[in-house]
Amino acid sequence: MNTQVEQLQVFRGTVRNAYRAPNSLFTFRLEELDDTGDIIGYKVVECYNINTDLAINGDEVEVIGRVKQDGAVLAKKITNLVTGKTVEVSTWLYDFNLKASNDPELVTKIFASFFLFNFLFPLIFLMFTGIIGGLYLINSVNPKSQPKNNGRQSSGLRIETVTLKNCSIKNTRPFPKDIRNEPNPFGGYVSGKVEAHSTYTAIQRADRISNSGRTFDTWFRVKNNGQEGWISSNTPGISAVGNCDR
Repeated sequence: MNTQVEQLQVFRGTVRNAYRAPNSLFTFRLEELDDTGDIIGYKVVECYNINTDLAINGDEVEVIGRVKQDGAVLAKKITNLVTGKTVEVSTWLYDFNLKASNDPELVTKIFASFFLFNFLFPLIFLMFTGIIGGLYLINSVNPKSQPKNNGRQSSGLRIETVTLKNCSIKNTRPFPKDIRNEPNPFGGYVSGKVEAHSTYTAIQRADRISNSGRTFDTWFRVKNNGQEGWISSNTPGISAVGNCDR
C-alpha cells in the first residue's frame, strides 16, 4: 500500500471556532464524539486552499489528513456530513503545506534557491563572461601596434601621424613616466616607462585633432633599446627637444 495513504487518518466530529486567517489558512476546533454522542476529545484542524463556506460552527464533518509535529491535523480532504459537500487539496500542494508546516524555514529555503538560480548565478555568469571577454581583448591587442593611417578615428578624434628625425623626448622629473601602446590616454595599455632625468629618441609624432580642426593633444612615440611606446606632450615634466614639429 502507498506510504502516503497509510499516514492519512480519519477524524469525525463537530466544527467549533471556525476562523479564516490572513494567510489563507482556514482553521477550526474539531469536537470529537463517540457513538453515544459524548465528547471524547478535541483536535485543531488546519486547512489550506479550502473555502470557509465548506463548514460552519455546528456542522458535522469528516476530516482526512495527517497529524503534524505540533499535534494539529493538516486536512487533505474534508466532507461536510450535513450538506454532503466535499473538498480535497491536490496531493502536491498538500505535501508542500505539510513540509512547510513541519519546517518553518522551508519557504526561506525555497526563496533562497529561487534567488540563487534566477539572480545570483546569472549575475556571476555575466561577471565571469565579462572578465573572460576583457582578458581576450587585452590578449588580442598587438603590443607593438601603432597608428597606421593618418585620419583614423579614436574617441571621436582623428589621429594624424608623421615620422620624425632628430627629435628627442626628455623627462625632467625625478620619477618615471608611463608610455602607452596607443596615442590615447584611454586606449590600449601601459607598455613601459621613461625613466627619471632621461632622454629618449622620438620616432613619430601623433596629433589628435577634433572635427573642427583643433589639435586636441600631441603624442610622441619614443624608442630606447627594447622600450617603445607613446607619451603625451602634456605630461608634466615631459619636453620635446630638436626637430619635433610636423
